[in-house]
Amino acid sequence: MIASGKISFAADHAVKNAEDITLNLKFFRECIENVMLDDAQVIYVLQTSAVDSVIVKKIAIGPVEVDLTIDTNALTVTVQIYLDVPIVGPHLLAQAMGALKLNSDIIEVDFNVTPGDMASGIVGITMDATNNVVLFWDFTSLGVEKKGSYVIFHI
Repeated sequence: MIASGKISFAADHAVKNAEDITLNLKFFRECIENVMLDDAQVIYVLQTSAVDSVIVKKIAIGPVEVDLTIDTNALTVTVQIYLDVPIVGPHLLAQAMGALKLNSDIIEVDFNVTPGDMASGIVGITMDATNNVVLFWDFTSLGVEKKGSYVIFHI
C-alpha cells in the first residue's frame, strides 16, 4: 500500500543536530533508568526533580509511554498514555486525572479505542497498604502483550 500523503508525521520527534545527538545520548545514559522487572520485562524510567511537591515521570513499556504528573502534597495524579507508532511517531491514546487514597482508589486508564491491534488495554496507578505508589499495566500494543507493575515511589 502506498501512503496517501495526508499523514501527519511527528517530525519534531527526531534529533538531527550532531551536538544534540551526543547530548541526548549522554542524557539517556545518565538520567534514564533501565529497570529489569521480575518477569524479565525491561522498562525505562525518567524522573524529574520535585518542584513544589510535583514529580514528573515518563515510563516507557515497549512502544507505550506513560507520562505521570504527581502532586505528592495533594496526592493527585495525571496520567497520559502514548503509543509510539513506528515511523509515524507518538500518539496520545488516553488521559485521566484522579486522587490517590490508601487502598481505596485506582486511577485506571482504558485505551481500548485504537483501530485493530494497534493498542488496547489498561494502565493504572494506585497506592498500596504500605504507601507505595504503584503503576500497573495490562495491554497489547503492536501485537505484543505486556502485563506488569512497578513501584513508582514510596510516600
